[in-house]
Amino acid sequence: MFNIETGRQADEENGKRIDYMKKEYEKKQSKYIKKLIDKIESCTMYEPCRSMACAQCQTARRLKYLVMWRQYFQDNKNYKLVTLIFYRDIISTKDLRTWTPDLLKERLRKILSRIGFNRPITGGFDMDYHRYTHAPKESHWMPHFHLLIPNEPKKLEKLRAYMLKDNNLYVRKGRINRPMRIDDIDNILPVLSYCVKGFWQEIPWFVNEEGKLKKVNRKRRIKNKSVFVKSLLALDRLSESQLNFNMNVQKI
Repeated sequence: MFNIETGRQADEENGKRIDYMKKEYEKKQSKYIKKLIDKIESCTMYEPCRSMACAQCQTARRLKYLVMWRQYFQDNKNYKLVTLIFYRDIISTKDLRTWTPDLLKERLRKILSRIGFNRPITGGFDMDYHRYTHAPKESHWMPHFHLLIPNEPKKLEKLRAYMLKDNNLYVRKGRINRPMRIDDIDNILPVLSYCVKGFWQEIPWFVNEEGKLKKVNRKRRIKNKSVFVKSLLALDRLSESQLNFNMNVQKI
């Protein structure tokens, strides 16, 4: 159903998350892990926990988002799906405990406003865990946004020019930075769902036989269970409004 989990699938996902957290709690006895376990275990359709670490509540968030924006984009089709990657804002797993996207969102809002976008823009904040299999200590989190932006070529080129500035790029030997990607929209429903998927995943990196830095193309569930639990704790600290990005919505 438009890439949104069924209730049973969300329950199964929550079960996996709770199992991982219980194993981590046995090792660390963290009160924060125990609190999140209790929160997700007590979540029901009638009394949702509203945690962004809860698969059921993330599914509800996505459904609400679809209902909010579906009609608008069926009536206004001249939009592009734009992914913006902020290389210079990478975050360590240690810093994930206290980091929030608030300042980054405000910076992005100012950039879009300065360029001159005045029609509605919407989407969501996302994170990928870049796991360096050859150098684990260099692993980090990469913040990015998936946004639906008006198809205004000159303004999009100004946005690309900004994203390509040196102060947003991250030097990696043998790799080219691609901080902005633009995709056409064929079917708005899966695109809306994708913008607010709320499930942080990992991208494994490795050094091949020729000594070149390469990555696995498909994202996957975070392999390190301790890191995965830390990502759940980080999501739990964030609200739905912090993960969503909206601009000029008063013009709908």
